[in-house]
Amino acid sequence: MTERSYHVLIYGATGFVGRQTVAYLATHAPEGLRWAIAGRNRAKLEAVKAQVGERAESAAIQVADSHDQAAVDAIVAQTQVVLNTAGPFALYGTPIVDACVRSYTHYVDITGETPWVKDLIHRYHAQAAADGTRIIPFCGFDSIPSDLGTYLVVRHMQRELGTDCTQVKAYFQAYGGFNGGTLASGFNPCGSIPRRSAA
Repeated sequence: MTERSYHVLIYGATGFVGRQTVAYLATHAPEGLRWAIAGRNRAKLEAVKAQVGERAESAAIQVADSHDQAAVDAIVAQTQVVLNTAGPFALYGTPIVDACVRSYTHYVDITGETPWVKDLIHRYHAQAAADGTRIIPFCGFDSIPSDLGTYLVVRHMQRELGTDCTQVKAYFQAYGGFNGGTLASGFNPCGSIPRRSAA
């Protein structure tokens, strides 16, 4: 990958999860990380940056509406990795993934929208795999506790107990409500995914 302006670009930085992600990265970013926050509204992006304060001084601001493919292409081409927190992903995510595949930019998101991800696999997997571009959906609450928790339990059993694990059952209890993006995804589970012919 050629040298890019940013290591990481957080798209959807003004949403509920996006703001938390910006604050976390501003606090935990390694020295020398070049990063940007992005979304469709410069004033809101500036407000997020101001809210985080001096920890976010090094973050650049990039503006692109996900329905403006040229603008999306321009910001995606400047970074090595896009972390997308803007859902519902079936409505807003495909142009970002498309730009990532075409510009050899790695992509991570927090979706829980299985039909949309199935469509992504159908449309982009072969090209991304051939080019070495990583497209990694499902990195939000829907997957992390179960996937990471299972991995850590299995690894602990192997290393500390010397035994293999044949089955893991996980139970979760959560408090609070849903954020706006999660609710919108729930009310529109298939979004604007085009129907494919059986052929």
